[in-house]
This record gives sequence, C-alpha cells and structure tokens, in this order.
Amino acid sequence: MENLNKENIKKDIRKELRRLFDIIISRVHNDMMVAKWRQLSKATDVVLLLSPDTKSYFTELFLAINLENIGMDEADWYYSLNRPSYDSRGWKYTDRLKEFERINKEKGIVRFNFQLEMTAPGQNKATTECTKKHPEADTDCEALGCKYTKINHVHVCEICGFVTKIQKK
Repeated sequence: MENLNKENIKKDIRKELRRLFDIIISRVHNDMMVAKWRQLSKATDVVLLLSPDTKSYFTELFLAINLENIGMDEADWYYSLNRPSYDSRGWKYTDRLKEFERINKEKGIVRFNFQLEMTAPGQNKATTECTKKHPEADTDCEALGCKYTKINHVHVCEICGFVTKIQKK
C-alpha cells in the first residue's frame, strides 16, 4: 500500500489499481503468481468498468484508508528481506540479502536455518552446485555460492530459494 496514490484514486481508480497491479506483477518471481495477479487485475478492471456502484464504493474505501497505519513496519521489512519470491519496496533480492546481513550484524542476531528434506517414492534427488542464472540477480548462483536440489523436473536453490523448471528434452 506504500505505492497507493490517493490523488490518482480520485482521478481514476481503475487506472491507479492497474498501476498498483503492474507494480506487484513486476516484483513477483513466480510465474504462477504472476498469472494470478494478472487475472485479478483484469477481473477488477472489468468489475469497476461495468459496475459504477462498485467503482464508487472502492473509491470511497481507498480514500478512507489511513496509509500511515497500514504500511510495513520495521519487523515486516526485516521479514521480507530474505524472501526471494517478491522484490519488496522494489529492492532486488541480492540487495535485500545484504541489508538483511547488515541488520543481523548490527543487532547481533544469530539465525539458524534448519531444513527437513523429504523425497517421495520414485523421485530422483541430487544436490549439486547451482549454475542457473537468477533473473533478479546480476550474477549466477555459482558466483553467489548457491547449491540446488534437483527433484524430478525442478531445481530449488538451497541458499537463495530460487526455483527453476528443468526443460524436458
């Protein structure tokens, strides 16, 4: 909601909501979620176009929101820093990881990462060096020191959580 512009809501709520959906879509790194956000954007646009009462209701609703009370606080920001699937505040994942480490060091936070690995019968699993190119990073996983686990036709990076599908030949 930190990107919501009330002046734009007053002028044209449909245009402002399309802009907000575009921001979300540009920051999501999961194809399935991108598709869902696009569908929701289109559905919202159609409903607001076809129903003046709904458009008026949502305009009043968004104008009544106190933006200072619903934004991310410091804890929300910290939690979002090491989540690779969404570029919070428009920050790339590699930049957020640096900020995450800086905060941890500054505040003396020690984090433990535990991983439970389960493989269903018939799954082929192998852990190797990750050499995939991260679309949100300016470097390869290999340069970041990442490793990935291969389960059937999906690579899951154990360090950064990046997921890629392996193309079947």
